[in-house]
Amino acid sequence: PEAAPPVQHMMDDPEIDVTVILTPHSLHSKMVVESIQCGKHVFVEKPLCVTSEQLLQVMEAYSGKVDSTGACPYVMVGYNRRFSPHSARIKEFFASRKDPMVISYRVNSGFVPVDHWVHSEEEGGGRIIGEICHFVDLMQYFTRSNPCSVYAQRVSGNDKTCVNNDNVILNIKFVDGSIGSIIYSANGDRSFSRERIEIFCDGKTASSSDFRLTEFHSGGRKKRFRTWNQQMGYKEELEYFFQHVKGEVSAELTAEEIFYSTATVLAAHKSIEQAIPVEIT
Repeated sequence: PEAAPPVQHMMDDPEIDVTVILTPHSLHSKMVVESIQCGKHVFVEKPLCVTSEQLLQVMEAYSGKVDSTGACPYVMVGYNRRFSPHSARIKEFFASRKDPMVISYRVNSGFVPVDHWVHSEEEGGGRIIGEICHFVDLMQYFTRSNPCSVYAQRVSGNDKTCVNNDNVILNIKFVDGSIGSIIYSANGDRSFSRERIEIFCDGKTASSSDFRLTEFHSGGRKKRFRTWNQQMGYKEELEYFFQHVKGEVSAELTAEEIFYSTATVLAAHKSIEQAIPVEIT
């Protein structure tokens, strides 16, 4: 759909420096492109877009606004998990690593009926695109590397009581040699924990449950970091975004990382359809 007149009025207003996009998924890329072209910084809730064509349009708009100094309007997707204090502790724990990481990320996402808008190819793009991008980004944050290939498979259910694309496993290879497995299921019970991360590297192990409890194992000893409530990084990501656009902090999430995480979940669909690993370029 075309952007409503108030949106265009906002885009044309030179007094507005930032756009925050919280619309249905199908409108994200169009508004991101318009914001970039108008020289405005962008915070857009995930996903960045829902098709490969839209991703190319965003990338072209972004590259077209990069000046001779490399500056461009800042584009940020709401990948809050990398800003969680639990994620920061894990990254610090592996800061001096020498070997590639092995990462397991299990998500008990909860059932969403097949007729929900999120499953619409045109409006929502499905949960692989709309949600799994979160977990790809967090793996990028931990590895400090981008994905180079993905192999994805889904269950063969009835696509009603068991939505096939909501029960998938993605195996991702990263440029630095790390590997990550995302196990995403909507067929579990909501009373069970939603997310658990386990990372193995350099003879050390870190595990985190629901961004409440993180454990660190090294040298035969265990340390814990616990928060009284779930700390998923929502407050921290917004603080970072506005500090960055004001020039107070350097970039913690780059456009390149965002383009790669988006390309990865788009490639996962292709991998499922063709039953082959797909390179990410």
